[in-house]
Amino acid sequence: MYRQAFAAILVATASLTLSSSASAAHSTTAQASLSNLKLGVIDLTPNDGVAAGYQLGSRSTQVAVAGQWLENGQAAGSSNRQQFEFPVPVNFQVAHGGLKAQAQLSGSLGTLKSSVTGTPELGWNGQSMTGDASQTVRVLLKAHTALRISGDYSALLSTQNPGYFNLPGQTQLGVSFDSLSMPGLISERFNKSWSLAPGSAGESASGGFSLLASNNTDDDIEASLGFYVGSSVSLAPVPEPTTWLMLGAGMLVLAGRRRFDRG
Repeated sequence: MYRQAFAAILVATASLTLSSSASAAHSTTAQASLSNLKLGVIDLTPNDGVAAGYQLGSRSTQVAVAGQWLENGQAAGSSNRQQFEFPVPVNFQVAHGGLKAQAQLSGSLGTLKSSVTGTPELGWNGQSMTGDASQTVRVLLKAHTALRISGDYSALLSTQNPGYFNLPGQTQLGVSFDSLSMPGLISERFNKSWSLAPGSAGESASGGFSLLASNNTDDDIEASLGFYVGSSVSLAPVPEPTTWLMLGAGMLVLAGRRRFDRG
């Protein structure tokens, strides 16, 4: 009788453990975006008779999405990376099982988006996905001119199961302006980053950014204006159901033997 009861407990416990491991596989998402870029001119010497202003030159766009994982003990992955010398709409993505990374550009200057979603899958030994997009444009900033660079940003981090251990999801974004012909004269930055730690259900943020790049010299200067968004998610492995089954069975067998020995 005791042995039949013990067998019933073993089956029930194994079933419960199996269902718990299956329910643990919930997704984690990281997103970042920049949009609504505005460029405005301020004349630092309005009475000198020389018009303030700027000119935009060549542009460079880089987009990259990548995923890495171990499957059946072997390294596996996929990536897509490309650089464009002119502004074009871009939508890159890579997906595998419960993993998806996407990087988007509308073709307009300063409009970028990165989105990554990861869902742990049974038998995988850890996974990661990343999505990045960046733009760089050359700027000729005239003498005695200040250039105001403004726009909007947004970020989202979330997980469907904050109790399940996942390495931090991360997202970051940035805007920069640096003088090239006179290095160090102008160096303006706007940077934000967020991390999703284990136990946190997530967070979101949105707002505006503003930089002021001032050329107080008597010469026009060459400069670089850059934009960047990036997101990544790393996920811990979900053990195979048989792993939990064998572990639970072993623990119950040991406990049962001790009980029968005492009896």
